[in-house]
Amino acid sequence: MNEQHKKRRGPSTKISADGKRRLFKECRNNFGSAREVGLLFGVTDSSVRKTEDGDSTPNLLNAFMYSIFFGKPLEELFPDLFSIAVENVRKLKTME
Repeated sequence: MNEQHKKRRGPSTKISADGKRRLFKECRNNFGSAREVGLLFGVTDSSVRKTEDGDSTPNLLNAFMYSIFFGKPLEELFPDLFSIAVENVRKLKTME
């Protein structure tokens, strides 16, 4: 793949290999089961567990709602995504 094509593809959205979201899981456990949280947010318990494990990413609205509901900043609930965003912005700035 040539450099021009790489630049046009845009930033990566992959979740890091060790994407476990420990604070998210801790907050969810403190509240109740994955099923209970899922019912509140209109998602399945499987979706909540996949989000905890970093196997899935919530949509933007749910991410903000989790942050508000649990009283924690997005970058603490989803540190893997925050790190990816920081790295992607750094790369974008070097393309200027």
